[in-house]
Amino acid sequence: HYAMLQAEKPSKVLIISGSPASHLPELNKYPVSEIVFVERDPALLRYGDDYSDYPGVQVRIINDDAFMFVRNTREHFDVILMLLPPPGSLLLNRFYTTEFFGEAGRRLNRGGIFMCSPGIDPGYFNQEALKLYSSVYNSLAVEFDNILPVAGSKLYFIASDSPLSASICELTRIRNVSNT
Repeated sequence: HYAMLQAEKPSKVLIISGSPASHLPELNKYPVSEIVFVERDPALLRYGDDYSDYPGVQVRIINDDAFMFVRNTREHFDVILMLLPPPGSLLLNRFYTTEFFGEAGRRLNRGGIFMCSPGIDPGYFNQEALKLYSSVYNSLAVEFDNILPVAGSKLYFIASDSPLSASICELTRIRNVSNT
């Protein structure tokens, strides 16, 4: 919800990785008309593949490499949620680069929101965590005017060229989103 609440009227959302079945109920709390899921693992896409409970929402599932999808698509989105694990391999590291953040930024509509999570929020950041998180933050800063770190069960970075708000509870009230 951290990123979705930042968007005034999110209509088209791109989700990179994860199971559609676990995210659709939450996305359905917003005025979304189209959701595009890009996931490389076909097993995640098969889990809960009935999307008829979401009338008025077009759900497209794309079994492809998300890096290449973002690079090659001409579509634009109001929100891009990157739900990949933290960088820890060559395959994942490429998603936490200025190159990828630039591609993602070019796929956002004006005022669009991008979110990623480079890792857990340990409550205390040792030198290794600070180096990793500052590297991701600084890469985002090359491409986006505003970056908001939000600590939840993970550390999230929300990025946009529009202003962002850390008042999550207030945004929940303003957007009239029922959430626990």
